Amino acid sequence: MSNPSRQADIPAEVKQAAFFAADLIVCRSQIQFYPDSHPAVAAALDKAILRLAPLLAGGKPLTLGVTSQGLLLSENLIEPHNVKLRGFAELLASFGIIAISFSEATRPEDLLRFSRIINCPRSEIWNSGGIIHAFDVAGIRAIEVQAIDLSVFTLTGEIGLDSDGRPLDSWEFFVRKLLQGCFHSSPEQMPELLAASPARIAGELAAMLGNVPDEARQYTLKALAECYVGQSQHSDTAVINDDSLDKITAFISSLEPKLRCDFILNICNSPQASANFSERLLHNLPEEGLQEVVQSITTNGIQVPDMILGILQRLASHPDLGRDPDLDAAISSTGVGDKVQTLMRETDLEQYIPTRYLQTLAAILATDKLPDADLNLLAELRGTLEPNQLESKVTDIIDEIVMVVPLSEQGEGIRDNLLQQVEYFLSMRDFASLGKVCRILEGGYAGESSGFINSDFIRQTLDAASILGRDSYPDIREVVTIIGVPFIEPLIDKLATEENRSLRRFWFDCLGGLGEMVRSAALARLKDGEWFVIRNLLVMLRNFSDPEVLSEVRKLTGHKHPKVRSEALRSLLHYQDPAADKLILSELQQSDPVRKLAAIQSAEMSRSKEVMQQLFNLLETTGIGDFQLELKSAAVQTLANIGNPLALPKLLGIISSNPLLHRNKHALLKIEAIRALPLFKPDYVRPILLKISGLPQDPLAVHALEALKTMDGATP
Repeated sequence: MSNPSRQADIPAEVKQAAFFAADLIVCRSQIQFYPDSHPAVAAALDKAILRLAPLLAGGKPLTLGVTSQGLLLSENLIEPHNVKLRGFAELLASFGIIAISFSEATRPEDLLRFSRIINCPRSEIWNSGGIIHAFDVAGIRAIEVQAIDLSVFTLTGEIGLDSDGRPLDSWEFFVRKLLQGCFHSSPEQMPELLAASPARIAGELAAMLGNVPDEARQYTLKALAECYVGQSQHSDTAVINDDSLDKITAFISSLEPKLRCDFILNICNSPQASANFSERLLHNLPEEGLQEVVQSITTNGIQVPDMILGILQRLASHPDLGRDPDLDAAISSTGVGDKVQTLMRETDLEQYIPTRYLQTLAAILATDKLPDADLNLLAELRGTLEPNQLESKVTDIIDEIVMVVPLSEQGEGIRDNLLQQVEYFLSMRDFASLGKVCRILEGGYAGESSGFINSDFIRQTLDAASILGRDSYPDIREVVTIIGVPFIEPLIDKLATEENRSLRRFWFDCLGGLGEMVRSAALARLKDGEWFVIRNLLVMLRNFSDPEVLSEVRKLTGHKHPKVRSEALRSLLHYQDPAADKLILSELQQSDPVRKLAAIQSAEMSRSKEVMQQLFNLLETTGIGDFQLELKSAAVQTLANIGNPLALPKLLGIISSNPLLHRNKHALLKIEAIRALPLFKPDYVRPILLKISGLPQDPLAVHALEALKTMDGATP
């Protein structure tokens, strides 16, 4: 029977778990963009650890389920409509993670290593042995994952034995590996699952793979196929018993069509598969399995495995052999049948191939290679015939003509060719070449830009950034810079709705590259009702400090949204407006902790002694009420970022004090103060840190040692 009080706590736990998962996302992002020693990384990790503590009540680890729909806690989906949490779950699932558990022993360094791993390319983790192997190599013990463990499928020459000490047949060996790598079965469950029918095993595998992305599914199927083929090749193919072969055939037959087709193709493509073994297995497969493979090959244009080519070739050479009419019909319906009969008819090759060409082919087959010089030359020649190469050369020629021939003598042909090239390079997403063409048109045919710059051109150009990735950013930005004004409003709209951090930075860079052209559009949009649009515009307007901009920014210090107020205040500090310090002092005295926190974070740009004194006053606040750890930690970080040595006595006072009240929270504030010291001049703080790091049995010593390591040129 379920515990009612426990069920009543579930919504609160789910909410707390959502906050923790959001902190993990922040940790991953900070570690991705900043070095490990950066204060932002340490702050994100510490915040996540503090958030985890309440979720570990009773000493039990926090376990989050991972599905393609999102994260689970106690079978409850955590904020299913939260796009970022769902994306984080998809990221974890792409590594084959099914569940992840955080124990009481979890420390910031564990989260740091975990974040490093999930920031790696997925292919790198899969190819190196899977996520569990990556955790082992990183030395992560406090965080455990249940996942698809590809390292289990790597054959090391071991021979599996049954309970009587006899070697396992290939089917039982395969099932044991499958259960160990994908289902993490307990020793008590293993006999039951080993006795299960192949159809049940296939169903369980399909259900498990249904929750992981395509990439993880492909890696798993490939590893399974390699494992089975490799183990079978360790045995004498001829003596693999029929029962074992029947079971693997039943297993493959019971898989869903897509999984079945992919599994067969992986077996066929395995470099370990011998012709004898492959033909025995394929001979036992159901007709629909081979039909699906042939259909997939012809539909998707993938490379035909040599094994299937060999079988089709022998069928074509022996018309008297009985063949299944349904399979023939399936092959014929795809159009492959006639080609196979024609191209693979060994006895009639001469009928279809000219004699001289056939002699050349025979010479190549005899040596199994082309001369290196010919290969290199062919590759170069083939490259010059690519459509992009030809069009690019045409662009270069036109550029030379425009430079030499006066505009009045160029005629309509050059302009028409350039406009056609715009369409071509845009459709090919070749923005390096498109930039060349746009530069020529803007230079010599400035009035013609309206002929191709329309909403569709702008949309395709900007959409390409998310499709092509970071490598395309410089070329796309070059096109944006050349065209200029038509891109400003769409870029501002993109910036307002973009969730991807990399793309947001790119849109900022594109707008920043347009210089003075952005100013008027940004000022006009400051009355936009969406707060996040206004915040982004304020950041852009920091490049302009004229009286009109300053006046508009001052008005926004009274905006109803705190993030707009905070950004406006930071802008005024950037402009070194005398009113900014007065506003910060006013905000620091507010009772609303959100407003006060925003003011503390903005104060790092101030050099006012009154502002610094107000931060000192905040750190001295005591009482039996709320300790205000978040505000005090932010104040410590702000003082460190300011870097004024007058703040050092205050931070040292925190480190050396031992108040009776709020001892645990004060201990965390001490750690924050020690971590902030490396931001001051090394000559000031190195002796202090050396002294603390040498104190025996002092819990702060290890943090002082880490702080020394983050200082440039400092050694403990």
